[in-house]
Amino acid sequence: MKRFILLLVATALLGGCATMTTPPASTDSALVIGVLRIDASGIGTAPNGANGFLNTNVPENLAVTLQNETTGRVYEVRTEIPSGFFALPNVDPGTYKLVQLWAQLKGTDSYFTLISSFDKPPTFDIAAGHVANLGITRWAFAFDLTRTTSNNSFTFNSDFPNVAAALSRMDAQQGWSGRQADQVSFSGQVTATPAVYALPPRNSAFDRILLP
Repeated sequence: MKRFILLLVATALLGGCATMTTPPASTDSALVIGVLRIDASGIGTAPNGANGFLNTNVPENLAVTLQNETTGRVYEVRTEIPSGFFALPNVDPGTYKLVQLWAQLKGTDSYFTLISSFDKPPTFDIAAGHVANLGITRWAFAFDLTRTTSNNSFTFNSDFPNVAAALSRMDAQQGWSGRQADQVSFSGQVTATPAVYALPPRNSAFDRILLP
């Protein structure tokens, strides 16, 4: 399935200033905003020798994958680091589902890719011409490389005002801040399968982060 990747490039924290790069394309175009934060921990040694000691809430990369249920179109949205703020501009109205959370983190001697794929994806609705505020999503992920086990948990849709304030600071000239904003909550069951992939140790000459 083809992916449509939209990158939000910013240099400030959630409380800082930045500029949206994409203004509204039409009166019916919608914007999705939110914050994704991760709390990751891991232990053990992978078969390739990577040491799994990890305890951090600041990833190297972080992304949210959403899908339009009607068209099937998939959007992978990278977040701002370290704030976790993300924005997906000019999407069609309709029902969307949360497909996957993805992160890359730096461990003691290697990099790790963490993925939570939703078996029963939670959904949310986007109204035409509106800003859909998903609030803050908190993602907890723990793994044991030696035992090849991992688990994940989530807290969704909190602190909507903080996310709305971030949009106001960074969108002074693009026109999204004047649109009606909705505090959107996910619906349905939440079941996700966790997976962790360890790169070889940095002293093995494979010392780079692999992006999807």
